[in-house]
Amino acid sequence: KKIIKIKARKHRPVTPRPRARTGRPPKQGRDEAQVVPTRERVVAAAERLFEERGFQATNLSEIADEAGIRTPSVLHYFDSKERLLDEVIRRTYAEIREKAMLALASGGSGAERISGVVRELRQLWEGHPGVVRIALSEALRPNGVGRNYLASQAAQLFELIEKVLRDSADPPIPASAPVRGALMMIFSSEFFRLALGEIGDLLLGADCARTDEVHTALLNALRSWSPGAGGIE
Repeated sequence: KKIIKIKARKHRPVTPRPRARTGRPPKQGRDEAQVVPTRERVVAAAERLFEERGFQATNLSEIADEAGIRTPSVLHYFDSKERLLDEVIRRTYAEIREKAMLALASGGSGAERISGVVRELRQLWEGHPGVVRIALSEALRPNGVGRNYLASQAAQLFELIEKVLRDSADPPIPASAPVRGALMMIFSSEFFRLALGEIGDLLLGADCARTDEVHTALLNALRSWSPGAGGIE
């Protein structure tokens, strides 16, 4: 009889297959809209739309859509469009103060520091002309939105700017010199120019360097103020 030998197969180790996951799929990385707090997204969306379209032409549903949320969620943080505008203007004034403080701390003569403040604010305002126009419009209304910030923060800032100018002037500026009036002329003209856009450039001139020279001449003239004559010697 023929004997048939059967060769035994070598067993290879079997790698267990990964079990299929059940339940929810793994979380995806969160995008920027999910990382930024909802309240901040609402304020940023409102500022963008107010800047592009104006306050009156923007409604809450558009702000909600821009922020990626529903309108009731906007109302959870701000109960009206006016409250949203109030927050936008408040932040604008806070940024103005921060820029002005940095310029005042930069050193140099009083006139040089004031010129630095003007340049910083000019750059800030040029980046947000729509919001600046809205803030100016509201400031002109007796019960305008954000008017209280202009009354408090702007007054405190002008006091500080005047103090820096007086303390750094050599020779000293006479106590009777109308420093506050000169500062108001400088900053209001810049504010007015930006609010009017091209018309402002036509009225006041588009050459900012020449305008800065006029501002410096006005500030330097304060040192020659004659208390007895009530004017510049």
